[in-house]
This record gives sequence, structure tokens and C-alpha cells, in this order.
Amino acid sequence: MNNKRDLPKHLRVTGHECNQGGHKMKEIYKQYYFQRKEKYPNLAPPTLPWTKPAVESLKWDGYAVMRGAADIEMVSRLKEEFDRMIRENENLGKASEYFIQVKNPLLVCKPAMDLALSPIVREVSTEYYEAQPSIGTLNLRRSLQNNLTDHNFLKYGNLFFHYDNNSPWFLKFFFYLNDVDQSGGPFVFVQGSHLDKNDRIPHWRHSKRYSDKKIEQTFGADRIKYLTAKAGDVIVANTRGIHKGLKVEGKDRNMLTVNLLIHPEISNQRWDLLDTDFGRFAMNKEWFNELPENVKPFADFLIKQ
Repeated sequence: MNNKRDLPKHLRVTGHECNQGGHKMKEIYKQYYFQRKEKYPNLAPPTLPWTKPAVESLKWDGYAVMRGAADIEMVSRLKEEFDRMIRENENLGKASEYFIQVKNPLLVCKPAMDLALSPIVREVSTEYYEAQPSIGTLNLRRSLQNNLTDHNFLKYGNLFFHYDNNSPWFLKFFFYLNDVDQSGGPFVFVQGSHLDKNDRIPHWRHSKRYSDKKIEQTFGADRIKYLTAKAGDVIVANTRGIHKGLKVEGKDRNMLTVNLLIHPEISNQRWDLLDTDFGRFAMNKEWFNELPENVKPFADFLIKQ
């Protein structure tokens, strides 16, 4: 970078890209980015073999699959605890035909926190942002096998191609807690769409759901990647790119997703309230206080001041 107040090239922010807040959002993003740089000037260098290849893939393809990058014992502990919570109907969200979800996992499920703050998340996110990120939200969900064909979740939900507008630059980590093949509802990403959707989709800012036909015609079938993986693999994506989930037609899919940002993840898309709206998620403060000092910055947005 030529100027210490310039963002890295791969994190460029324009008013056009900031469809939720225009140029004001652009300036707020830069403000938070450099606040994080100043607050945490000493970033730990990466040590894991997956980190640098994953970051390069994120910059150009928008996603990366890191085989065996998760601690399989951590994955197993989380799966066991999730199974127990479902059996005992403990801290679960509203019943659905499509999924079972834990409410506020970072308040009630310590194995979820352990995996969310594992070294692979910390290293890849830091190297990508070139600044200290923190968790914004986290989701622990079992997507259920189903043959349903008529439901709003199918018509308007995450089974349609879309992009996330929580931030101009947004990393989402996916931990499959069981092996997921094509029938198990894998994450689907349109390769490189984080870079060129502006040019390829007219008026893209005014629509958030796209049909399979529209995406295939626009980007080509060869760029639609079905990211199957095994328990212990880690998928990471810049979900400002076009993506969706595939319907679960085989066995149920158990998954932890973790969002990493360099500003609090707002819950209502009002960027002018970013200083006061710290979103819906929080972390158990006792667990936070027990974290090593070098790990606490990755969760500081989740501790209410």
C-alpha cells in the first residue's frame, strides 16, 4: 500500500459496492478498518499450511476448501453436544420442517466457541483482512432431509442464489460436522462472482435472489462449485459473492458457520447506527474472560460494553 490509510487492493470499497449505505457506508467501513489496525498493530504471522493458499484462493476465486484443517476432536465434541441438545430440546429455536437450530450458541455451547475460535479461523481471517477481525455472528444448525416442494424457504430463502450485504467484505467459515456429499446439501458458490457480479447482473443491488437458470446463463455452469467435504474439512468464502445452499435430500447436514468481520455485524442494515447496534449475538462473558489474551480480540465485538 502506498498510503497507510489506503485499504489493501483486494479489500477495495466503493459506494457502488456498498448497496446498503453508499459512500457513507464506504467511509464507515474504512473508519472501522483503521481503528482495528491501530488497536491491534501486532498481527501474528501465519503458521498453518492451509493459510496462505486459502487466502490467495479467497482473493481470486472467492472461496477455499481446506482439507483436514479442523481439529477432528473439536468437531466430534461439538457434534456430540449438538446431538445432546437436540435430544433434550435444550436452547433450540422455533421448530421448522427444514432445520433445527441452537439459539445463541456462544452463550450456551462452549464446543461451538472452541471451534469458532480455532487457529484456522484466526489465521485465515487475519491474513485475509491484514487487520484484526472479530466474530460477528455464528450459526449452529441441523438441516433436515426433506422432500417438501412448496415452502417460503424454497421460494425466497437460502436455497436460492443470493449475496450477503452485512458488509462490503465478509468471511464466512463452514464446518461440516458430518460428511456432506452432493445429496447432503453442500454449500454452493459461483467462482469469482465477488469480483464481477457488478458487471454481469444489471441492477444487482436491487435484487437478492436469483434462479439457477439466471446464474447459469450469467456466469456459466462451470463456475458453479458444489463444495462437498468431510467432517474436519473447513470451507471459507467471501459471501459477498453469489452463493446458496443445496436442498438436503440425503442424510441430515450438521454445520457450524462463523462470520468474521472488521466491524460489528449489524442486525438491521442501518450503517448509521453501527456505533450503537451491535447485533443480536453475544458471548458468555465468563468464557470470554478465560480465553488466552491473543484470542480475545477475535471475539471482542460479542462482549457488550
